[in-house]
Amino acid sequence: MPRMRLSSAGPEIALPGYDVDTAPLEKMAFSPSFVAMRLALSGTVTVGPFSGLLSVYGYQGVVTFPTPFVRPPIVMVAGLNSDGTTQQSPFVRNIRAGVSGVDRVMPWSEIRTYRDRFELFVLMRQGSDPTPYEDRPLNWRYFVFENTLDAS
Repeated sequence: MPRMRLSSAGPEIALPGYDVDTAPLEKMAFSPSFVAMRLALSGTVTVGPFSGLLSVYGYQGVVTFPTPFVRPPIVMVAGLNSDGTTQQSPFVRNIRAGVSGVDRVMPWSEIRTYRDRFELFVLMRQGSDPTPYEDRPLNWRYFVFENTLDAS
């Protein structure tokens, strides 16, 4: 009675006392069928100028999914720097709003995920300065997972 095997789908391990060939999913210790950050799509997206909310501060990239998900999936991104390093954290920036003296907190990057797409926003300038930051990557690697933030 084998408890483990490496199938074309990946490693499979049955719980003690169960045969990996006949065990139901709930009696498996590990299976490629488990939904543990299962990758659905990956690729790159380039951000650029757009119109709309916050367009004076940043660039946006939109990736449309080939098939809509039942619920918005989890998406992770990493900015691809020209020196081969990556930016993965949505660092927060404080922005002074000029004469009003009101400070705002803006994310370095933000992902808005929908059933049919995700939108990536990258902070590219501060306040009324029209010059984009030179240290912000325009190309971003993305990973779309089949997982959702649903508790069910």
